[in-house]
Amino acid sequence: MCLAVDGEKAARMIKSTVNPSAQAPIVAVCSHPAAIDDAAGTLFTATLSKPIMKADLLNVLSYLGFKLETKGDVLRRGSGDSAVSDRFDDDAGRRGSA
Repeated sequence: MCLAVDGEKAARMIKSTVNPSAQAPIVAVCSHPAAIDDAAGTLFTATLSKPIMKADLLNVLSYLGFKLETKGDVLRRGSGDSAVSDRFDDDAGRRGSA
């Protein structure tokens, strides 16, 4: 018997732990981002829509603090379907960088 745990439940379990993992950023990857139940905006750091566009992934990695080297306007090309750009604009002041 295999127990099924979806991404939201797994994220809630991680966030409810009393260890350093509770503070780890979690990026949701899904085909229907509107179906994510994160009304408070505290469960996922960002969401990516499938199919994942390179520009959207690079945007998330950059937001999480990874140093990226890009050529041209690669970070501006993307599907626009992810919650990455909207969410990052909202969180930029709180995180101190974007």
